[in-house]
Amino acid sequence: MNDAPIGKMEAFFRAEGKEWVIMANFCMKCGASLEGNVKFCKACGAPVDGIVKIKEPSQPARVNQTQSEPVRTTKAAPAKTQSSNKGIIAILVLVIIVLCGGGGYYYYHTQQIAAQEAAAKAAEQKAAEEKAAAEEAAAKEAAEKEAQAKKEKITAYARAAISELNENEETLSTLAANINSGRYVPSQLLRMATNVSSKIEKNRNNMKNKEQVDDATLINEVDELFSIQSKRASCMSKGIQGETDQYRIGGNYYDEYQSKFNAFKQKYGI
Repeated sequence: MNDAPIGKMEAFFRAEGKEWVIMANFCMKCGASLEGNVKFCKACGAPVDGIVKIKEPSQPARVNQTQSEPVRTTKAAPAKTQSSNKGIIAILVLVIIVLCGGGGYYYYHTQQIAAQEAAAKAAEQKAAEEKAAAEEAAAKEAAEKEAQAKKEKITAYARAAISELNENEETLSTLAANINSGRYVPSQLLRMATNVSSKIEKNRNNMKNKEQVDDATLINEVDELFSIQSKRASCMSKGIQGETDQYRIGGNYYDEYQSKFNAFKQKYGI
């Protein structure tokens, strides 16, 4: 701060290490004395600016020196050599490789066993299915063969019965023709009627002695046709003996026989 002094008189004081400079009170312009703390000079009217400066004396800086403590030294541990570090790292890497390799082999081995078990199970299931299919096909084929054999056996039995029945029809027709001819006496006609009845029973027994089929319906149907023929022969015999109404009854049996015989042939495809 550069402040121009307003007087030439200066007083110096020292107190507590500070230097005081007190400026005298007189006008710098006209030199008139100033009284009190006036702002303007009464003589010339110039402004008065009294200044008091305080100068800080320069003092040397004091350096506080702290007492240094003795340095404690610790004995450093011997450093590991680079080669030993590399050895440890190599061992760790080797352990990791072994562990990874062992884990990989275990996983691979487990997967192989699982795949083998799955393949064996699939093969076993396939073999069981093929066996079941073969057994089913064999059973079906056997059933078809059995059904075909049964059908052929039934047809053969029906054909044999028809042959025997047709033979009986021929003898019955011959007897009826002889009765209607009037050329034979009753005794002769009775012998003819007896022979016809015997022929019917003989053929009936032939069918019973044949190898029987596993079809009770067929057997009953054949036996019923033989029974109707036997009744017709009996009616003719009674008519010859004078019961003329038996010829009419025999005629009814004839109609019944023809109806059932035709249905029989149609049923068994003969």
